[in-house]
Amino acid sequence: MTFKNTTAGSTFYCHSCADKQGLLNGLNLTSTSPSTYQIDKAAKHSGPISTETGYNSVLNSGSTAEYDSLSRKALNEGFVEVEQSGAKSLVYQSTSIIGTGYNSSSPVNQQDSLRWVLSSDSSKAHGYSVESGKYTGVKCSLCSCNVTT
Repeated sequence: MTFKNTTAGSTFYCHSCADKQGLLNGLNLTSTSPSTYQIDKAAKHSGPISTETGYNSVLNSGSTAEYDSLSRKALNEGFVEVEQSGAKSLVYQSTSIIGTGYNSSSPVNQQDSLRWVLSSDSSKAHGYSVESGKYTGVKCSLCSCNVTT
């Protein structure tokens, strides 16, 4: 099974430095009315289990209310990842397991963070659970603090 290593070539900013750099200005988690794309993504990632082929992550609660709550925590507390392509995401590390990764409907790992993909098109912004371990040792490019605990 292969996963995209989102940290390779990315630049990271802790929440405080991201805010100081203006990276959090004007962000909207969803459009005023969630798009069909966002509704489909919320259903896909709020489970309760994955019926997708290939790899998919699903929140353990199966609750779209938790999906919304975690996305707001990402906006209010998360660190920012800027990929080489310029794509930006907010990542919120929870204090507990929030999701499960599935490979063709079989559980393969537990996840403790939410990655919220930002888009210049507010109708495309969406989130999914990830393992914070992929960010171990990553430091803020400005203040050099660890972005995860």
